[in-house]
Amino acid sequence: MLTSRLCHGAFYLLVGAALVGCNAEQESISQVTKPRLLALAAEPPEIAAGGTSTLQLLLVDENGPITEAAEVAWIVLAGDFAAVPDPEALGSDITAAVLELRPPVGVDSGGGTLTVTAGPEVLEGAEDGQDATLTAFVMVCAGGVLPSTTEALLERLLALFSGKLKDYNDLCDGPGTGIAALKQLAVSRLGKPANDVNHNPILYSLVMDEQELSPDLGEKVQAEHECEGTDGCREDVLLSAHLAVDSFETYLDSFGEERLDEVAYVSWFVTGGKFDVDRSGVSAPPSADDESWGPFEVRWFPPREGGEVDLWCVAHDVRGGVSWWRTRLRALAKGDF
Repeated sequence: MLTSRLCHGAFYLLVGAALVGCNAEQESISQVTKPRLLALAAEPPEIAAGGTSTLQLLLVDENGPITEAAEVAWIVLAGDFAAVPDPEALGSDITAAVLELRPPVGVDSGGGTLTVTAGPEVLEGAEDGQDATLTAFVMVCAGGVLPSTTEALLERLLALFSGKLKDYNDLCDGPGTGIAALKQLAVSRLGKPANDVNHNPILYSLVMDEQELSPDLGEKVQAEHECEGTDGCREDVLLSAHLAVDSFETYLDSFGEERLDEVAYVSWFVTGGKFDVDRSGVSAPPSADDESWGPFEVRWFPPREGGEVDLWCVAHDVRGGVSWWRTRLRALAKGDF
């Protein structure tokens, strides 16, 4: 699956990749300095007709996970709406394809998750021998509220597609930071072999300075780095992630003609400092004797003044699988600067 960026008034479509907004002042997509939707995961990422999947947002800001003061609305459509050849003619298509529209709910009341069911009729729209697709759109207003009516939500969705909505913050009714993204969910064709069904990648380990990190332990600092110089933090720190070996899968292409190897990568996000790259990958699949798949490496440059930061390690595969770890780091700076 591909990611396409259409900024400055057109909808920013994101499918199975890190979700980042359009901001000319943002130095790097890995730096978290305002409300951001870093990822949208489905568990499982592929379901059979009649099955269910739970969608979950990774919604954060410069202070860590956003757990309140944000509203989320979901619109789930039957079909593939990632590529839009004629946005102006889309209104009736979207209205007819709506499977579920959930009005705004606060993230502190479960708004960041949605359970989706794919009825058997979803396969009727797929080409013979092909998987079907559900497209889930999510709209977020951080620090404000979204429109409360179904009609207004659909109107703003269409405005996103057509480019008439010039500012994402206009998703909000009043002040707030607006965010929009989509997620595609595969619905397996009838008779698809079980070993060709996609699963989310699993993060196996995360290491900094030979210190093993654990995921999602709230505000507890997982590791410290003592900067070497006497004029603040100047050096970089190696971070290394591994995926569980089961994250590497093989599958038939969409024509059923060629067996392909899974491709995975890790995106990195942090509230302080910067990375040498925004994402990292590996070129080779794991061997039969490996306990994990990797390393997926990045170098972190802490803030010169040091301090505590939140870090997110988001694993992706190219078929739309997503998972993540959050951890908290501390850099100890020396000297006056």
